[in-house]
Amino acid sequence: MNGGYSKVVPSEQKSNDFTMPDLPPVLILFANLKGNLGDFAILHAMLVEAEKWFPGREIHVFSHGKHSVDAARFKSFLAQPHPAFKDMGKGPYRTFSRLLSVFKRIGLEKCLRGRLVERMSQEIAAQAPLSQAGKYAAIFFAGGEQWSGFENGVSMFATLRAVSRQNANVFVFPFSVKGKLLDSYPAVDLQRDFGGFAGNVIVRDSHSAEIMQRIRPSVMLGADCVFSLADVAATLPAARPEEDKCVMLAITTGDGARYQDVATATKALLAAGHRVRLLTTCDREDGDEIRRLGELLGIEHLSPPNWQEVVSEFRSSSLVVTNRLHCMIFTFFAGVPLLPLVNREKIIGISRDAELPHTLKDVKDLTPEIVATCQHNQETILAKMRGYLEKVKSSKTSPRTE
Repeated sequence: MNGGYSKVVPSEQKSNDFTMPDLPPVLILFANLKGNLGDFAILHAMLVEAEKWFPGREIHVFSHGKHSVDAARFKSFLAQPHPAFKDMGKGPYRTFSRLLSVFKRIGLEKCLRGRLVERMSQEIAAQAPLSQAGKYAAIFFAGGEQWSGFENGVSMFATLRAVSRQNANVFVFPFSVKGKLLDSYPAVDLQRDFGGFAGNVIVRDSHSAEIMQRIRPSVMLGADCVFSLADVAATLPAARPEEDKCVMLAITTGDGARYQDVATATKALLAAGHRVRLLTTCDREDGDEIRRLGELLGIEHLSPPNWQEVVSEFRSSSLVVTNRLHCMIFTFFAGVPLLPLVNREKIIGISRDAELPHTLKDVKDLTPEIVATCQHNQETILAKMRGYLEKVKSSKTSPRTE
């Protein structure tokens, strides 16, 4: 430890032996490969766009330095058709001493973050291969909601600062932010750092747009880049026959959704005669809990290996209840009624933008009555979902300006 924080975690690839190809490649940073299938879908969409934008170039991908890679789901991802890329290992990431919590408690967190971002950015710029960031044809930051948290945010902003000083072609795919971002960094730093992005800077929901307009007024309201995979999703069949449809619960706990409340709601649905399945798109976060609940209640619990199988399972559902953004998108792809649990900021935004007629504020509101109401009003729900999908077709899902 040095000055209360650790050194930058170096990239896992053999950076000392790194040689830049003759034709400048394209770089993707902060691809989240921890096992969240929504993040794998983001990478899929980014690879497709990078290949369209820079045909014939190598695509280098650094995974998020915070997380270990989910080997099984990464293997499944590689087995699916998508543009080829070179896995560069983990990107830079910093962990901090617990002593820094003292600064947070006495109200110096904002100042501290600003200083750490600058110091870390200099260290990143001195290490290969990001010391050669200027030689890339373009650099893309992964979309999603990755700018929050102390260690996470500092690492993201430091990397952005390090590469944007060397390369004018740094882009970001559609992302979300939380309101606390404005309280976490000096305003001048946020404006400077987000100003380092070229092309369209796009947020994927109106809630994020309201926040980002205070930082970068030219920000555009678009849609998550995963929506660009709609044509791929359209070819995916239902996983089961029509008569095997059920209510699908794809709820992540935390953020106000307690395991016990999910269990209580599921028991009530079963008692009312509803068939229920459980599904997680991030086994690392939810797998143990849905397996425990599934075994307790004697119902099927699913942890698919790739996002394509999630869409197929959702096609075999009469209703999907979720508080995960990409599960919402996969439900749009599946064309079945959606009941969002709006206990997470990014869910609030897309639910509002799609004007969905029914939402849940709390898992405790998931009752047999609301499920019956959604099933009765399924045509209204589906009409709103189709309307939003049509709107998304004309929305920006890429930073490309042409």
